[in-house]
Amino acid sequence: MKPQIKAEFRFKGNIIRTRWYDTKEEAQDALAKRIGHFHYLGRVAGDTHEVGRGCESAPRNGGLVSIETK
Repeated sequence: MKPQIKAEFRFKGNIIRTRWYDTKEEAQDALAKRIGHFHYLGRVAGDTHEVGRGCESAPRNGGLVSIETK
């Protein structure tokens, strides 16, 4: 079974989540439609990369964007 991925944005106690998608890019694109454009996670200098997983969370648009995989 293919992993399912969703993105979420946390800002001042509010959480905005997407539905499940097949790729990180699709999930981030769906989130960007709701909160405004942002650079994909891992594409900005200073984004942390977890070994074997890439970038799972980073500050964007004044809050924190993160990726969840199931």
